[in-house]
Amino acid sequence: VNTYRNCGIGSTLVERCIKEVVERDLECGAVYLHVITYNFAAIQFYERLGFVRVKEIEDYYRINGKNHNCYLYARYFHGNKGHWTVISYLAS
Repeated sequence: VNTYRNCGIGSTLVERCIKEVVERDLECGAVYLHVITYNFAAIQFYERLGFVRVKEIEDYYRINGKNHNCYLYARYFHGNKGHWTVISYLAS
């Protein structure tokens, strides 16, 4: 797997999906995904692609008998402002 990291393959796949599906469907206001909280490489990857962290969800994954939290991420389209709160609005 490491051989193919930082080659642009993942970015190309995500952006191609967005271009082919989301940009053609004006009713699609967001793309959501979940990332386990300790997967720092994935977190950085999705944030570079414009995804924003919406919230943390407790016990979303169960791996080898242990529960793990995840982050819900979203990327908004077509004027959708998403999950704005007073705090996130003031921070932007």
